[in-house]
Amino acid sequence: MGNTCKSTKTDSIIASIVESPMSIVSNNQLEEIPPPPPSTTTTKITTTKLYQSSNGSTIREEKEEEEEITRTKT
Repeated sequence: MGNTCKSTKTDSIIASIVESPMSIVSNNQLEEIPPPPPSTTTTKITTTKLYQSSNGSTIREEKEEEEEITRTKT
């Protein structure tokens, strides 16, 4: 019995979807969607160099760079 009730509900939902004018709905949705803003990604690059000096001590040199990448989707 429960299955029959479920199928009846599903049929009524499908019928209401078919009755609504789908073409107008999709056109309105396309007009309302704004173009996506360009996404900016900042990438931090850290380069570490290790030097072995003549007296046996290790010299560490760190270099930090920030690179900004802007992607514009068309």
